[in-house]
Amino acid sequence: MTLLFHLVDIGGQFLAIDRTDQGEYASPVSTLANAVVVDMMRPRWSMDPLRIFPADIGVDKAVDLLTPLFGCTADSPQGLTLGELLHPELGVRSIPDMLAVLQEGIDTGGMPGGKKGLPAGWAELHRHLDYWSRKRYAAALMDPNLAPLNLNAEGIVIRTNRVEVPTAEEVASGDPIDPSKVFGRAIYGLSTEIGRQAFGSNRRRMGAVVMDEAIIGENSIVAAMAFVKAGADIPANSLAVGSPARVIRELSEKEIAWKRQGTGVYQRLALEAREKLQPAEPLSEPEEDRRRIQAPEYDPLILERLKFRD
Repeated sequence: MTLLFHLVDIGGQFLAIDRTDQGEYASPVSTLANAVVVDMMRPRWSMDPLRIFPADIGVDKAVDLLTPLFGCTADSPQGLTLGELLHPELGVRSIPDMLAVLQEGIDTGGMPGGKKGLPAGWAELHRHLDYWSRKRYAAALMDPNLAPLNLNAEGIVIRTNRVEVPTAEEVASGDPIDPSKVFGRAIYGLSTEIGRQAFGSNRRRMGAVVMDEAIIGENSIVAAMAFVKAGADIPANSLAVGSPARVIRELSEKEIAWKRQGTGVYQRLALEAREKLQPAEPLSEPEEDRRRIQAPEYDPLILERLKFRD
């Protein structure tokens, strides 16, 4: 958690999956000024991809999310009708909108705009979506009254302690999987995409995804844009990079000292800002001999390494 808060301190953001009952990530993250905590059983934010992603991406991710929930593929009659439903001219801007359009078609026997007859798979889509709309744990997708999740939040935590997922054996068996576990698996995929879109929306901002039950050892460094998968164990004093994150080497004592110094610089600047910042009118012109802030001596790592060699 300390590592993630440090990431925020230096202008980054993170997404964490919290599977613990005590809210290992959710509780401390709520202290941030700009944070989002999604509790699947008591959601205050919507994870509906049609609402939180740009329109073109939202349609693709809605199909990725819904086809496994509906037990179909994108090229099946249900999948093709789903794609037709999401055509911009039908005005579907959310998953609840989709359910309303499907219900209207069932009631009238025709498509929106007066077109007679319904395409193959329409009734099945309505049956499946109506089923999921009645599940309490699906409210983060189905409740139109929730505010859309803010992808620009400093910290995003998705609580999955009440969400079940299938075991590897259940998936490999090919037998029908309990619907609640199908939903859980879909939510994990959507959560990963939320992290990808959040970090991609601001390329200048560092980000990291940490899945549930991951352990990051003391003094370790996780690279920007890394994805720490569920159950990962990053040993102390390690450098982890990539998606999924993997340890590429052990950090030297000099590198750890450099990183600790950098953390201290940011902590000091934060304290000074709190003590010294005050409201001021903008200058109309430069002041002569204006005193400049003296930053602590702290070189980028590429320059610091030159010192290591000396």
